[in-house]
Amino acid sequence: LARRREAEDALSERETAYRTLFEQSPFSVALTDGDGKYVDVNESFCKQAGLSRSQVIGKTPIELGQVDQRQYDEFRQAIRQGGGSIQQHEATFRVRDGSVAHALISARVIEMRGQRYVLATVNYITERVEAEAALRESEARYRRIVDTTNDGIWAIDERGITNFVNRRMAEMLGYAPEEMIGQSLLS
Repeated sequence: LARRREAEDALSERETAYRTLFEQSPFSVALTDGDGKYVDVNESFCKQAGLSRSQVIGKTPIELGQVDQRQYDEFRQAIRQGGGSIQQHEATFRVRDGSVAHALISARVIEMRGQRYVLATVNYITERVEAEAALRESEARYRRIVDTTNDGIWAIDERGITNFVNRRMAEMLGYAPEEMIGQSLLS
């Protein structure tokens, strides 16, 4: 009886530890069944989705409006093609307020109690994606300004090698910009 009690206590302690890890993960964690219905999700998942656990459990991502059928099928296909797992699969989701969230998903098919599930972790990267888009837009605007100015712009590195020249500067010197890149200032 004492050994049995110790085993039950140890099991309970492990279950508590695993539940704490699941709940405290900085990433959204979701467990879905073979039909794609959420079986369990952590608090981070609920917070990102803008839904309570009771609103999520038993529903599919399609039913919750997070993805459309095409996105869902692509995700499932990626898992099949990945031999039952995917790493850092980039995806977009609709969140409750209607905005789009960008994320990296890692998922693996697992077996528990004779049934197959998909365990997924989701790392939301919306801020990074938006910052990258803003940077690309800023660079494009800068490029338009530099390429259309009447002033010549010429940049060289510390060795005197041309690493940038705008079209106007190249024209003033009788070259195409590509001909000047990589050339010495003196040449």
